[in-house]
Formats: sequence, C-alpha cells, structure tokens
Amino acid sequence: MPQTEIRNGKKIIFPKDPAGGGTWFAVDENGTVGILLNGAFQKHIPIYPYRKSRGLILLDLMDAEDGSAYCQTTDLTNTEPFTIVFFQNKRLYELRWDGHQKYFQQLDNHSNYIWSSVTLYSAEIISKRKMLFEDFIANKSFINSQSIYDFHINDHGDHENGFVINRQNGIKTQCITQAIFQYDSIKLFHHDLLLNRRDEQTIKTRYEEICQGH
Repeated sequence: MPQTEIRNGKKIIFPKDPAGGGTWFAVDENGTVGILLNGAFQKHIPIYPYRKSRGLILLDLMDAEDGSAYCQTTDLTNTEPFTIVFFQNKRLYELRWDGHQKYFQQLDNHSNYIWSSVTLYSAEIISKRKMLFEDFIANKSFINSQSIYDFHINDHGDHENGFVINRQNGIKTQCITQAIFQYDSIKLFHHDLLLNRRDEQTIKTRYEEICQGH
C-alpha cells in the first residue's frame, strides 16, 4: 500500500516494491506525478544482472528538482528497458529507454493518452486496448475519476488481455492506482485487487493551481 517518505527534503507518496525498494507510481508535494511501465517499444529478453532497478530510476526522477533535466542527463547504461511518464510544472513528459538509447519528449497535456506495457501485451492487443480507450473517451459526455476507474477495472470480456488480467499462467493485475488532481493537492487512490483493500491519501502541494483544472 502507498506510504509517505521524505526524500530530498520533500514529501513523496508511493507504493513501495518490497523486493527492490522502488515503485511504479509516485506523487510528491511539488505536484509531480510519475508512473513506470516495463519495456520501451517492443518486448525484450532480460539480460541479468542489471545495474539498477527501474523502480529506483522513477524514485530518482521524483527526487530531482528538474525531472526533464534528469531524464536527459542520467546514465541508464545496463538498465532494463522501461517507459516513464511524468507530469511536472504543468508539463507532461515521456521517457523511453530501449536498453541502448533514450527517447525523451514533451507531450501535449491537453490530449488523452493510454500506455500498455510491451512486456505484457502484443502490438495487436495494444492497438485493441487503444481503440477501447478512444471509444470510451468518444462516448462519454462527462469523464471524471470514477468513470476512469470503472474503465480500468473492466476486463472487457478478456481475462487474458483486458485492463484487469487474470491469465491462465498465473499473471494477474494486482492493483489500480490513480492520481486525482485537485486545486492545491493530489489525491492518490490505490485499490489492491488481491486483498480487495482500498487506500486513499491526499498530499497538499506547495503550489496552487497545479493542473489548471485538468
């Protein structure tokens, strides 16, 4: 479940991976939100051992004062491929590392996006999930945190590749985590699907109007 830590002099809330100590989803009191997905553009074959856990890379980014500068300067040599998406200072960014090269870009934060881990889904399934997401956006006259949660907890009739998976090989979706932007705070909602336990924490930000109503 999410916990609060003071890192580099600021409060950060994140669910901690008990094995590596990293995370896949974090928010801080500066209004930064970061998420991590395994893989970059295509499924890779792991080459162990790696120098550093990808979940620790996300925490390092959250520790940095300037996430964009961190992404452009940090050495990712011998790090397993990943994708990081983060929102900071009213800007949305994406960093992909394919094991050899960085791909860093600023995104339009007024647009809608969906990401799927390439280690879990084929290109065909990723395309299908994107179509489901676009249909959801197009057919909803009003979208809020609850409707987005409802969309993500629905397997859409596909236990193997839905938004909540329960595969025959034992792989399951473990949780749904959501950052909800408010005027001067961020609410972190976390639903542990295995324990059917929900947790909700709010972190007050140092700056007002962090999201300009979005």
